[in-house]
Amino acid sequence: MPAEVCDVCGSTNIKEIKCKLVCQNCGTILRTCADLAVVTLSIEVHRNGS
Repeated sequence: MPAEVCDVCGSTNIKEIKCKLVCQNCGTILRTCADLAVVTLSIEVHRNGS
């Protein structure tokens, strides 16, 4: 999977903090808990072939 890139500053210094993806360079919250849950569910659906 490619590295996350901040939409604001272009940094790849992204860290998951309390269920949020946060850019460590500028502090932008890139994804929240709800966004991450949708991505996880999508991966599981594809993995199981449904």
